[in-house]
Formats: sequence, C-alpha cells, structure tokens
Amino acid sequence: MHKLSTISKLSILATLGSLLVAPSLLAQTDTSASSIGLEVSAPLYEFTVDPGQNVQDIIKIRNKGAKSNTFYPRVVDFRSNNIDGTPELLEPGEGDDTYALAKWINFTKEAVTLDSQKSEAFNFNITIPVDAEPGGHYGAILFSTEPIPAVGTGLALEAVVGSLILVRVSGDVNEAASIKEFTTDKQSYETAKVNFDTIVTNSGNTHVQPKGTITIKNLLGGTVAALDVNQLSANVLPGSDRKFTIAWDDPGFKVGYYTATVTLNYGNPAKTMTAQTTFWILPWKTLLIALVVLVVLVVILTQAVKRYNAWVVARAQKQQPSG
Repeated sequence: MHKLSTISKLSILATLGSLLVAPSLLAQTDTSASSIGLEVSAPLYEFTVDPGQNVQDIIKIRNKGAKSNTFYPRVVDFRSNNIDGTPELLEPGEGDDTYALAKWINFTKEAVTLDSQKSEAFNFNITIPVDAEPGGHYGAILFSTEPIPAVGTGLALEAVVGSLILVRVSGDVNEAASIKEFTTDKQSYETAKVNFDTIVTNSGNTHVQPKGTITIKNLLGGTVAALDVNQLSANVLPGSDRKFTIAWDDPGFKVGYYTATVTLNYGNPAKTMTAQTTFWILPWKTLLIALVVLVVLVVILTQAVKRYNAWVVARAQKQQPSG
C-alpha cells in the first residue's frame, strides 16, 4: 500500500483536525467545507456493531463550487497523532491492524460528478468480519478532485474533505483509562486566572469519552468553583494520551492556598478516576499596596497619639497651681 504524502496529510489534517476534537460541536454544525468546494454532512460517524454485522449509511455531499466538478472517494485508516487529538491518516495496512477499519469499508461509486450547488447521497457499507477484533476501529472516507493514483506512486492532493468513522465491535471490549497528569500552568498566580491541564491515558482497546468536573476549594475547605471537563465529548483513542485544558477565570478577589480535584467518568458501566493539584493565588501588588497603606496609617496614628499625649501633658502643666 502506498503512503499518504506529507502534502496530502497536512491538507487532510487541516480539514479533519477538529472532527476528533469536538464531535458534539459537529452535531450542531453538521457540515464541513473545503477549498475544493465540497461540503459533507455529517463529518463524524460512530457505530456500535456485532461481529458479522453489515452497516449501511450515507454521506450527503454538495458541490459548493461555481462550476461542475468530479469528486473521487477513497478510504484510509486513522489514529491519534498527538495529545491534542489530531487524527493521523494512514493508508490501509500502514498502521496497527488491530484498530484498522478501511479494509471493511466499501462503496460502489468510484467518482461522483455534481453540478454547481447540487447534492447527492453517497452510499457506503461497513462489513464487519465474523472474526473481527473486539474494540475500536477507525477510518475515514475522503473526497478529492484528483483520481486515486496507482499503488506506489504516492499522493499529492492539494485538498480533501471527508468524514471520520469510529466503530466499536462488541465482544471482549476493554474500557480502561487513567489520569496521567493533572497540573496547573504555574504554581502561583496574581489573580484567579488558572489553566488546568488533564492528560488522560487510554490503555484499553476502544475509544472513551471522559467527562467530569474540576472542583476548586480554598484553605478552609470551601468550594469556590466547579468547572466542566470535556463538554464537547471528545474521544480518547486506544493507545493514546489526550489533553483537556480548562480555564478558570474569576474576576473576584482571591488569595491563599487552593486545592483542585478533577473527577472524570467514562465507560459503560461508568468508571471514575480522580486526581489533585494545588496552587497559590498571591495578588502581591494588591497586598503590597495594602501593606503600604497600613504602614502609613500606623505612622499617622502613632504621630497623632504622640501629639495628643504631648498636648495632654502640656495642658496639665499649665493647669498646675503656682507655689
């Protein structure tokens, strides 16, 4: 199998990079357009299937360009490329076959010609082998304006657009995740503007969607904030790490030592994982101004007391009878 060229990979990632990051967001904006003038809906598909099952679905494609064009479909596998969840696209057979999906995806049309602003339902099938490996399998259907080159010639597509497909095959599915790191970007802050980074490791054989809350408490144990984690339902693929960054920005005055606890749930039945970190909020500029004001007040008060005492003594001396 030939590999995707660097140019092709970069073009694809620019188009599909957000799909793995924010699937729920895609549900709200269920189209994805590209510089080739093609719009697809929906850009993300998720299926739970049994071995031997056949799945049929459609990708709605629309030519947004000003003239008629022909689009060529192809299938690839993908895996997580970094802790931000960017998908790395692979030719069938290039990556770990354990999580491959492209070889199970098929369609009858080798090309689709659409007039300007016209749309069509592109049919595809996913045929799950009876001996399919349980767990997650990941692929994508891509469309380009260039025919697929012969094997071994490489690819130099200028742009593509397509849909990611996540499949979970039933059986001995292992949902196993843990919190690798839970940190703040600094140890101390002047104000309550704190970024929390939670890195989740997926050691199972299927994708998971950890969701939960970061609870922030002060030195006395009082809760000062509760922040949602992974509101967009992003996935963590098996064998990968995923970072979730959550910002806390409280305009109110905060000072002291704080403890943050992240609690995440995932899987079915639900499993829970938790971690803690600590940090200081020391508004030193405000504290310095307050200290200066306090010193000035103490000096003024001291001088006032001295003057008052001197006045009392002087008055007492004047009132003494002369002998």
